[in-house]
Amino acid sequence: MINTILAVCLGLVCLGLVSYCFCCKKKQRSIKNKVVWITGASSGIGRALAIEISKLECVLILSARNKSKLEETKKLCED
Repeated sequence: MINTILAVCLGLVCLGLVSYCFCCKKKQRSIKNKVVWITGASSGIGRALAIEISKLECVLILSARNKSKLEETKKLCED
């Protein structure tokens, strides 16, 4: 669980999706009304990132090789 949380936080920082820079409190760009495409969304970091990003106001595109697991991720993102 902790590894997933850390991976999601790292993914958000790497993608520039955090609202504020922790060190300088500068406002970063928002992804509101943007298209976000996540590959590998059926498991691992991709899945965790998809679930977290689905909470933001953006258009989310998910892709993966495993269709059944991707459908599970889609349902989690829609909830």
